[in-house]
Order: sequence, then structure tokens, then C-alpha cells
Amino acid sequence: MTPEIRSALYAILAAISTLIVAYGLMSQDQATHWLTLAVTILNAAALLLARRHVPDAPDAQVHDELD
Repeated sequence: MTPEIRSALYAILAAISTLIVAYGLMSQDQATHWLTLAVTILNAAALLLARRHVPDAPDAQVHDELD
């Protein structure tokens, strides 16, 4: 997930939560809690994707660079 996509998703989530509060479907406190949860999930997904797609450095290469 690129930073641009994450930024767009954050903006969309903020806009949706604002509309939900404006229409009285949820209180501001509830919307804040749900938005925090959504952002936390997106951050975890980004970390998991990065972990999956960034190769590990071989141990020999790391040791050679330290010497």
C-alpha cells in the first residue's frame, strides 16, 4: 500500500465519519473511536504488506558490512 493510497483512504474515512456524525447516526466520540480503529487497521495492513514484500538481508551480507 503506497503512502498516497493510505492518505486517500484516511481522507475518505474522515469524510465518511463527518457525514455520519452530521446525519446524527453516530456521536462525535463514537466516530472518533471508529476512525481510530480504522486507521490502526490500515497501519497494521501496511506493515504486514511491507514485511511481506521487503526481502530479508542475508546474514553473511550483514556481517560483511559490519566488519
